[in-house]
Amino acid sequence: MSATSARVRLLPLRLGFAAGVVAALAGCGSQPAGPSSAAAGSAGTATNNGEVHLTLAEFQLIDAHGKPLSMSADGVITSAHGAWGRIHEDGTVTSPDGALHGRLLKSGSVVDAQGVERATIADDGAAKVGDENLRFGEDGKLVGGNPAQSVQLKPADPGVRRTAMLLLIMMELVPPQKQ
Repeated sequence: MSATSARVRLLPLRLGFAAGVVAALAGCGSQPAGPSSAAAGSAGTATNNGEVHLTLAEFQLIDAHGKPLSMSADGVITSAHGAWGRIHEDGTVTSPDGALHGRLLKSGSVVDAQGVERATIADDGAAKVGDENLRFGEDGKLVGGNPAQSVQLKPADPGVRRTAMLLLIMMELVPPQKQ
């Protein structure tokens, strides 16, 4: 997706995570990722052929209001609204009932449940969303996005930055449901 072919807008991250992550508007130049993305008829499945190996460990993303988004050591994600889903070691992200939210491919592409590329994440956790570059600093604070609104990774372990960035991006794509 070229910068000139896609319209982008700043969106506040949901659940108070208003980091101003740039998200491509649906259908504005985004194309389904290559053959390793969700194929037709398989968008609801939670398999990723073991291409990615994410670090699963306990961490929190804390927003500017002190609200945490937590991940357990087994990948279960909990928000202020309750269970949100799970991140699997292979890069697959699912809802509590197992429905596919999206996945991180071996190439670093983040695709939604329909296989449309929404971002890329490097091995070190640095991401490109639209024209915006995002990363977690040494102190765990999100660098990029809207500097007036903060998100911080705790603990600021470099080993979980890629997993935390995937969670941050997926939370923007799939808002939690109030229970």
